[in-house]
Amino acid sequence: MQTPFELEDIQGLLVFGHGHLRRSTYVFLRFKDGGIAQARAWLGQLAGEISTAKPSGRDAAGARVKAERALQVAFTASGLRALGLSDEVLKTFLDEFREGMADENRLRVLGDLNGSSPEHWDYGGPKNPVHVALMLYAENHAALEAYYEEHRARFEKGGLELVFRQDTELRQENREPFGFRDGIAQPAIEGLGAKPTSNEPPTKPGEFILGYPNIYGERPFSPYVPRELDRQGVLPEVKGDAKHKDFGRNGTYMVIRKLEQDVDGFWRFFE
Repeated sequence: MQTPFELEDIQGLLVFGHGHLRRSTYVFLRFKDGGIAQARAWLGQLAGEISTAKPSGRDAAGARVKAERALQVAFTASGLRALGLSDEVLKTFLDEFREGMADENRLRVLGDLNGSSPEHWDYGGPKNPVHVALMLYAENHAALEAYYEEHRARFEKGGLELVFRQDTELRQENREPFGFRDGIAQPAIEGLGAKPTSNEPPTKPGEFILGYPNIYGERPFSPYVPRELDRQGVLPEVKGDAKHKDFGRNGTYMVIRKLEQDVDGFWRFFE
C-alpha cells in the first residue's frame, strides 16, 4: 500500500522541475558572523513562501494553474551547523552530504584536480563556502530580476551575504545546450501522476524522497533530531524511537555542480 504523499511539505522542484518557468537564478549565500539570529528570522519568514508539490488548482476551463514564479531553498552541512545544528545531529546525515564535493577523497573520484580543483570554483570551495542556495524561477528576465531584487533586500537585511549568483535560461523547450532533446530518460516517481518518458516503469518515491518506500520496499535512512528540539511539534515521529523526531521526511539530498561545456568545440570535432 502506497504511503500518502504530504505534498504541502515536499518542495515543488522535486516533482515539477518548474520547466515552464524559462528563467531562473541560483543564489548562493553565506551567513555573516554574528548574524545568525537575523538569519533564523529570515528563514522563518521564507518558510511559508517555498513552492511546494501541492497543486495550485485549476482554472475555469479545467486546466491546471501553473505558478508564474517559484522559490526553493537548500542548505549545506556547514549552513546547518552555522544555524546551530549540533555535530551529533549532523552525524545522522549521509557522509557524502557532510563531507561535500571538496572532500579530498571525493575530488579524486570526480576528477576535480588541477584546473578543476576547488580553489578555482566560483562557489563552494575553501575560499568561497556556501551555507544556503536560494533558487528563484520566473517566466522571463524582467520578472526574474524583480523577484531577485525583492529577495536580495530581504536576505541582506537577514544577515546573509552573496557568494555567487548563477543565472540560467531554457532557450529551447526540451533541448539541452548542444541542441539534443533533453529529458528522454527522466524518471517518473510512482504515485505522483507524471508519465515515464521512456519504457522504464515509474521509480519508487523513496529513491528520491525521504520517508517513503524505495525499490526494496524499505524507507531510506533519514536524519533525526532529539525530540526536545521540536518545540512546536511539527516533525514526524521516528518509528520505535521515542527520543527523536524525523528531521528528513519529505526532503531530499541535492547536488548542485557547475560544469563548463564547450558547444563550439564539440561541433568542430565533427567537422
